[in-house]
Amino acid sequence: MDPELVSPHRQTIASLQVDPSMGRFVLAGSADATVSIYDLSLWGSESHARKAPHAVGRFRPVARSAKVPWGMQEGDENPLAVPSGHSAALTHVQWYPVDTGAFVSCSSDGCLLLWDTNRMQPVLKVTPFAESVEEESAAAFGCAHWQPRGEHSLIASGSWLDCSVKLVDVRSGASSHQLTGHSRGITSVQWSPTVPVVFASGSKDGTIRLWDIRRSGSQACISVLGRDWNSAADTSHVPHPPYQADYSHLRKFAAALQKKKKASKKRKLLASGLAPNNYSQVQREGVAAKSHKGHIAAISFLPDGHSLASVGGADGELLLWDLQHGPTLMERKFVAPGGMPAATPKQRRAVLCVDADDDTVWVGHQSTLLGFSIVQGGSPKQILRGHLSNVTSLDRIRPEMTLLSGSSDGMILSWGKRKGALFATRRPSFTQDTDNW
Repeated sequence: MDPELVSPHRQTIASLQVDPSMGRFVLAGSADATVSIYDLSLWGSESHARKAPHAVGRFRPVARSAKVPWGMQEGDENPLAVPSGHSAALTHVQWYPVDTGAFVSCSSDGCLLLWDTNRMQPVLKVTPFAESVEEESAAAFGCAHWQPRGEHSLIASGSWLDCSVKLVDVRSGASSHQLTGHSRGITSVQWSPTVPVVFASGSKDGTIRLWDIRRSGSQACISVLGRDWNSAADTSHVPHPPYQADYSHLRKFAAALQKKKKASKKRKLLASGLAPNNYSQVQREGVAAKSHKGHIAAISFLPDGHSLASVGGADGELLLWDLQHGPTLMERKFVAPGGMPAATPKQRRAVLCVDADDDTVWVGHQSTLLGFSIVQGGSPKQILRGHLSNVTSLDRIRPEMTLLSGSSDGMILSWGKRKGALFATRRPSFTQDTDNW
């Protein structure tokens, strides 16, 4: 394993992200309410800091946030004051998509902080669900994801205790754009890697929805990914509009399918002697489309934006959805050793990472990482063992084809072929590349 990241955390590593531009800096958010930053270049290694040649490839955090005691980050006189850190467990960390000068972090108490990396201080605090979620709740915030394309100003956020998705504008701190459609709390969100106005959300109601932010409210929902829609009885004679880059074909397909379902329900009601305008009866007869049994534990777009992977929190199933010709469920079955589900079932959140360059989707299965072939499915083609407890976070260092994983034991492990230092192995003649963290 190379590099070696020495973790100062003794609690769960809830979220990991490698900066998408260079693959040099790593964010690690922990359940101990702190964030650590690693520099995987020569300047961040112990061999440079301590002049120890034997420590090549070993890295300690170059910056770490401080934990704020509960109740001290907000005062009665100024409740809008920006705290100096989090006071509850971290649930998500993410770099600013353009550079590493800023990052965002979210905690389980519903607080979202925007950080200035150079000063390692928060500059903005947002609590999108403060009005809709009770104060005494300790699990208000479930997920968030920064818009990777477009103007990079919006963060999609969701709460386990609120059935709506809210968009936070980091330029103003406002979170007035609210998208409704789910019937229970939000468990995961992710923006499309190709369309800056589209993102997906998973919920405790067992459904995955695609949203277009150019619309508001329930009208913003493009489609619901339902596995029941893939049967021949449901989709027969339903026209499939040609693929559109903005996913508008999914809305047309969903409208055509809904129209067919309504006509079928009307025929059944007439045959049974019930009035077709009996709304309560129609609601009892209707069955909502489900993506998974139980809640959605994780979702992830494939880099081309044509497919989406999802993991069920109750059944542990790993599914692939075709957004180019559907939405339809791809005929892939992913099975862990022993005939078990691909991911660990009955979990609140799952670990999911797609490596399209290697044709692999990675999921956490208890203390192991399973790598499945996207094309073939079946049993895992790679199994990585090393953690002492459940894997809780995962990301990829793209230039070096290396995986980073965190677990509930507080460790961060790297996986890949040993190649020495990730970046320069000898010191250049200039020193302006260092950061003042």
